[in-house]
Amino acid sequence: MKKRGLGVLIAVVSLIFVLSSCVLFKPWKVGKNWEGTVNISLVTPNIATGKYSADITFKFEWLLGTSKIKGGTVELTRLASQTEERATVEPYKFNITAGEYKEADSSLTFEAKEIDFHDILEFAGTVVGKTISNGTVANTTTPVGTFTISEQGS
Repeated sequence: MKKRGLGVLIAVVSLIFVLSSCVLFKPWKVGKNWEGTVNISLVTPNIATGKYSADITFKFEWLLGTSKIKGGTVELTRLASQTEERATVEPYKFNITAGEYKEADSSLTFEAKEIDFHDILEFAGTVVGKTISNGTVANTTTPVGTFTISEQGS
Protein backbone atom coordinates (compact mmCIF):
# COMPACT_ATOMS: atom_id res chain seq x y z
CA MET A 1 0.00 0.00 0.00
CA LYS A 2 2.84 2.41 0.86
CA LYS A 3 4.58 1.66 -2.44
CA ARG A 4 1.37 2.35 -4.34
CA GLY A 5 0.87 5.68 -2.54
CA LEU A 6 4.48 6.66 -3.25
CA GLY A 7 4.01 5.75 -6.93
CA VAL A 8 0.87 7.89 -7.17
CA LEU A 9 2.66 10.80 -5.45
CA ILE A 10 5.61 10.58 -7.88
CA ALA A 11 3.21 10.42 -10.85
CA VAL A 12 1.26 13.49 -9.64
CA VAL A 13 4.43 15.51 -8.99
CA SER A 14 5.79 14.55 -12.43
CA LEU A 15 2.52 15.55 -14.11
CA ILE A 16 2.51 18.92 -12.32
CA PHE A 17 6.12 19.53 -13.35
CA VAL A 18 5.44 18.67 -17.01
CA LEU A 19 2.30 20.81 -17.19
CA SER A 20 3.92 23.78 -15.49
CA SER A 21 6.94 23.69 -17.77
CA CYS A 22 4.77 23.44 -20.91
CA VAL A 23 1.87 25.73 -20.06
CA LEU A 24 3.06 28.28 -17.51
CA PHE A 25 6.66 28.89 -18.50
CA LYS A 26 7.20 29.93 -22.10
CA PRO A 27 10.49 29.60 -23.99
CA TRP A 28 12.46 32.76 -24.75
CA LYS A 29 10.65 34.88 -27.32
CA VAL A 30 12.94 37.92 -27.26
CA GLY A 31 16.64 38.02 -26.53
CA LYS A 32 18.28 39.31 -23.39
CA ASN A 33 20.88 41.50 -25.11
CA TRP A 34 20.05 44.53 -27.27
CA GLU A 35 22.11 47.32 -28.83
CA GLY A 36 21.26 50.48 -30.70
CA THR A 37 20.94 54.22 -30.30
CA VAL A 38 18.97 56.58 -28.09
CA ASN A 39 18.26 60.19 -29.04
CA ILE A 40 17.51 62.42 -26.07
CA SER A 41 15.85 65.52 -27.50
CA LEU A 42 14.71 67.20 -24.26
CA VAL A 43 16.77 67.87 -21.17
CA THR A 44 16.06 65.47 -18.33
CA PRO A 45 17.21 66.52 -14.85
CA ASN A 46 20.75 65.10 -15.09
CA ILE A 47 21.02 63.58 -18.57
CA ALA A 48 22.15 65.82 -21.42
CA THR A 49 20.46 66.00 -24.81
CA GLY A 50 22.22 64.18 -27.62
CA LYS A 51 22.69 60.86 -29.35
CA TYR A 52 23.84 57.85 -27.34
CA SER A 53 24.81 54.29 -28.13
CA ALA A 54 22.71 51.94 -26.04
CA ASP A 55 23.64 48.58 -24.57
CA ILE A 56 20.64 46.96 -22.86
CA THR A 57 20.50 43.61 -21.06
CA PHE A 58 17.25 42.15 -19.74
CA LYS A 59 16.53 39.50 -17.10
CA PHE A 60 13.12 37.88 -17.71
CA GLU A 61 10.58 35.91 -15.72
CA TRP A 62 8.18 34.16 -18.13
CA LEU A 63 4.69 33.26 -16.90
CA LEU A 64 1.34 32.71 -18.67
CA GLY A 65 2.17 34.46 -21.95
CA THR A 66 3.47 37.65 -20.35
CA SER A 67 7.12 38.01 -19.57
CA LYS A 68 7.97 40.23 -16.67
CA ILE A 69 11.32 41.97 -16.83
CA LYS A 70 12.73 41.44 -13.36
CA GLY A 71 16.03 43.24 -13.86
CA GLY A 72 18.80 44.19 -16.21
CA THR A 73 20.98 47.13 -17.16
CA VAL A 74 21.03 50.03 -19.60
CA GLU A 75 24.25 51.80 -20.54
CA LEU A 76 24.08 54.99 -22.60
CA THR A 77 27.37 56.25 -24.06
CA ARG A 78 27.35 59.72 -25.61
CA LEU A 79 28.23 59.76 -29.31
CA ALA A 80 30.31 62.81 -30.19
CA SER A 81 29.00 64.86 -33.10
CA GLN A 82 31.28 65.92 -35.92
CA THR A 83 31.54 69.43 -34.49
CA GLU A 84 32.50 68.28 -30.99
CA GLU A 85 35.93 67.25 -29.86
CA ARG A 86 36.14 63.63 -28.90
CA ALA A 87 36.21 63.60 -25.14
CA THR A 88 36.08 60.61 -22.86
CA VAL A 89 32.77 60.79 -21.05
CA GLU A 90 31.52 58.30 -18.52
CA PRO A 91 28.43 56.50 -19.80
CA TYR A 92 25.14 56.83 -17.99
CA LYS A 93 24.38 53.53 -16.26
CA PHE A 94 20.88 52.44 -15.29
CA ASN A 95 19.34 49.50 -13.49
CA ILE A 96 16.10 48.20 -14.98
CA THR A 97 13.55 48.18 -12.17
CA ALA A 98 10.39 46.95 -13.92
CA GLY A 99 8.93 46.09 -17.27
CA GLU A 100 7.36 43.45 -19.46
CA TYR A 101 7.18 42.00 -22.93
CA LYS A 102 3.66 41.11 -24.09
CA GLU A 103 3.58 38.41 -26.74
CA ALA A 104 -0.02 39.27 -27.73
CA ASP A 105 0.87 42.67 -29.19
CA SER A 106 4.71 42.40 -29.20
CA SER A 107 5.00 45.45 -26.93
CA LEU A 108 8.09 45.91 -24.79
CA THR A 109 8.08 48.42 -21.93
CA PHE A 110 10.59 48.93 -19.15
CA GLU A 111 11.67 51.47 -16.57
CA ALA A 112 15.30 52.17 -15.75
CA LYS A 113 16.76 54.11 -12.82
CA GLU A 114 20.09 55.92 -13.30
CA ILE A 115 22.67 54.73 -10.77
CA ASP A 116 24.38 58.04 -9.88
CA PHE A 117 21.58 60.60 -10.18
CA HIS A 118 18.51 58.35 -9.78
CA ASP A 119 16.76 59.76 -12.85
CA ILE A 120 14.09 57.40 -14.14
CA LEU A 121 13.59 56.82 -17.86
CA GLU A 122 10.67 54.84 -19.27
CA PHE A 123 11.20 52.99 -22.55
CA ALA A 124 8.34 51.68 -24.73
CA GLY A 125 8.13 50.18 -28.20
CA THR A 126 6.96 47.31 -30.37
CA VAL A 127 9.23 44.43 -31.27
CA VAL A 128 9.16 43.81 -35.03
CA GLY A 129 11.33 40.89 -36.04
CA LYS A 130 14.37 41.39 -33.86
CA THR A 131 14.32 45.18 -33.66
CA ILE A 132 12.44 48.07 -32.12
CA SER A 133 12.33 50.99 -34.50
CA ASN A 134 9.48 53.00 -32.96
CA GLY A 135 10.80 53.24 -29.42
CA THR A 136 10.01 56.22 -27.23
CA VAL A 137 11.77 57.43 -24.08
CA ALA A 138 9.96 59.36 -21.34
CA ASN A 139 10.96 60.94 -18.05
CA THR A 140 8.02 60.77 -15.62
CA THR A 141 5.59 60.57 -18.58
CA THR A 142 7.19 63.55 -20.38
CA PRO A 143 8.51 62.41 -23.79
CA VAL A 144 12.25 63.13 -23.96
CA GLY A 145 13.42 61.14 -26.96
CA THR A 146 13.40 58.04 -29.12
CA PHE A 147 15.37 54.83 -29.44
CA THR A 148 16.14 52.11 -31.97
CA ILE A 149 17.58 48.84 -30.70
CA SER A 150 18.21 45.40 -32.17
CA GLU A 151 18.41 41.99 -30.54
CA GLN A 152 21.98 40.72 -30.26
CA GLY A 153 21.81 37.03 -29.49
CA SER A 154 21.67 35.83 -25.94
